[in-house]
Amino acid sequence: MFSASALIPARWFLGHEPRKQVEAEQRALAELGPDYADYHVYLRSLDMVSRHGVSVTYRAQMVAYNGALQDAFDVQTTWMEPWDGSQ
Repeated sequence: MFSASALIPARWFLGHEPRKQVEAEQRALAELGPDYADYHVYLRSLDMVSRHGVSVTYRAQMVAYNGALQDAFDVQTTWMEPWDGSQ
């Protein structure tokens, strides 16, 4: 049986959502499209690969779920940003 409570991350209770975490979740929902508008996406891991002075690549693994449908699945997204020296 599906349990949504097992998927609620600790940051929900703390009210803290780091900027890259929010960005990863938004990118995943955008990639899934309007058919998954009722799903919630939560970050499992976020890896950063830097090429010093060139770019930063982010790889995020998330879980998407819909409690009403009792459906859950893994989602991955990757994006690259130019190096700005602060990473």
